[in-house]
Amino acid sequence: MEVEMLKKTKNEIEFKIIGDKYTVTGFLQKKLLADKDVEFAAYYIDHPDKDECKFTLRTVKGVDAKDALDKAMSECKKEMAELNKQVLALLSEVSSKKKAKKK
Repeated sequence: MEVEMLKKTKNEIEFKIIGDKYTVTGFLQKKLLADKDVEFAAYYIDHPDKDECKFTLRTVKGVDAKDALDKAMSECKKEMAELNKQVLALLSEVSSKKKAKKK
């Protein structure tokens, strides 16, 4: 995945993500929109054949968009770490049950 900065002001960031259309952007958008300091968060896919999209984030006056983006990214990272932990635990449990059945 690559990121290209298109616009940066105090309360607005626009960037292009190359290598993703829905997965990361949808997750990030959901986290940003849950933040009361975020006025607008959306992504736009120019063409369905292109593996890229534009993402726009705008915060309320006085709130740095970079801070809101960092906070949302941290929340995404925490959720993915927790999901990874749960999936690995389930896989371990399934593996243990299979070994027990073979005995």
